[in-house]
Order: sequence, then C-alpha cells, then structure tokens
Amino acid sequence: MKYRESVKARLIETEEGFYVIAGTIRKESGMSSSYFLVDTGASNSIFIADVATHILGKSLLVGLGRTIHSYTGMVSLSISNVRVMMEAHLVERSMLPSIKGYAISGILGSDFFLSNKVVLDFSTSELYQQTSQRSDTIYGCFPMSLGMESYKVPMLMLENAGGCFFFIVDSGSDINIISANSLERIQDVTKEGSESFCIQSLAACSQSVEYIIPFQIHSLTGRQQIMERFACPVTGGKDVKCQDALFDINGVVGNAFLRKHKMVLDYHQKLFYSMTGFGC
Repeated sequence: MKYRESVKARLIETEEGFYVIAGTIRKESGMSSSYFLVDTGASNSIFIADVATHILGKSLLVGLGRTIHSYTGMVSLSISNVRVMMEAHLVERSMLPSIKGYAISGILGSDFFLSNKVVLDFSTSELYQQTSQRSDTIYGCFPMSLGMESYKVPMLMLENAGGCFFFIVDSGSDINIISANSLERIQDVTKEGSESFCIQSLAACSQSVEYIIPFQIHSLTGRQQIMERFACPVTGGKDVKCQDALFDINGVVGNAFLRKHKMVLDYHQKLFYSMTGFGC
C-alpha cells in the first residue's frame, strides 16, 4: 500500500489506561467519526460489521483460547486525513470491547501495523508511519521475530532463576499479567494486594493477586535486572500455547510496562526498544 502522505496520529490514553486513536470510517451513510483501539496483542484487525465496503466471505478468527465466527471484508478508514483500505475481520458490535468515553469501531492489530510500517511510540504517545531505517544506536532493543513467527504478535523473553518466560507485548491490557503455573516457577516474589484486571482485546476481566517479580531482561545491547508488578488470576490462569507454536505464553506485559519503560514498537524495522534502556 502506498500513501501520498504519511499516517500520523496521537495515541489517546483513556481513563482505564488503554490507547485509542481518532479517525473516520466509511459507512453506508457516509464517513463517520470514530475511534480505534490500538492493540499490539492482536494478530488481526477487527471492525464492526456495518462498516464493510465489500464482504469477502465467512471466516474464523482464532484468538488465545477461543475462536470467533466472523466475516472478512474490506473497510475504508481515514487516519490524520490519510485514507486506508484494508481487509479485516468483521464482527458484531457486542464483540468489541467497551472503552469508557469512546465509541470504538474497530481494533487495530499487528496486520495493520506491519503492512503500513507503523511505529508506536509510547514515550511521545504517537502513532506514525516509518519509511526509513534508523542509523543511531538503539538501547534495550529486541527483534520482533520471536513472537511474529509463532503468534504473529511481538513477544518479550524474561528470565528468573535460569528459567525463561515469554510475554506478549500487549497494549490491549492495562496491566502486566502472569499465569498461575508460571508464578510457581518464580523465585523471590513479593505478594501485594488483590484487584481486578481487564484485557480489552479479549473483553475479559478477572480477579487477581498482584506480585512484584524480579526478572533479568536480555536485549541486543546487554542484560539488566528489572522489577515489575504482575497480576496473577485467582482462577484459571494457565499458560497458553497455540498449535505449532514454538513456546508457551506465560503472560502479557501491558500498558503499565509500555509507559514505564517508554517503549517504541517499530514494525518497519521489526524491532522494539526502550527509550530508557529499561532503567527502573
């Protein structure tokens, strides 16, 4: 897809701690103002069914632990006055998450970010299109290939007591989450209070107990110790493994992590990195 001008939009942080961008989307009645959830933990973009310009056929949308019957179709949206035509999954409005104060018409996932060479900069709260390679040194840098090959979403590997743990880099979650069976393998945890958490991309909420967990983080430029807060579900909360994937998913690092470390996800260079070098 080619543009006469680049996409650039502000990442709007909602009251609950999620990120949306403003735009317009084509409906039968014409172009309508709307908002789109920015979800790095979603491999496919999803829109409400009544915005399709063409229906291509029935489809199955396979997520983490569930399958959704949907349609595929073409949708037309504009971001910062740049028109984007794209193929996406189409579902009923009730299947999309509810964001307080914002009418959500769709979820933008990795297929959108990759095909449009998007950069998500959580240090400046911007989404923009990248057309050239960075030449300066990037600290705290990770290749996206780890997750893209298995789950089609960016993944981060953390280490504790010699064990490796794999987390989805997920802006569809407002907090960091770890599975119960993964927590059993962790050393030196500190238990905090109980609370509820929500993963908007899955429209799932649960009660949890919060823990402070030490991890070693390994980037292309070195190793560093970090301390992070993770919620562990009170019920369920097992590791997830999709068919033919190379490793289990132990949890997600959400917007709490993205904001704290001023993360940048560069889908053009297929890298993500911290503007602080993962300083605590």
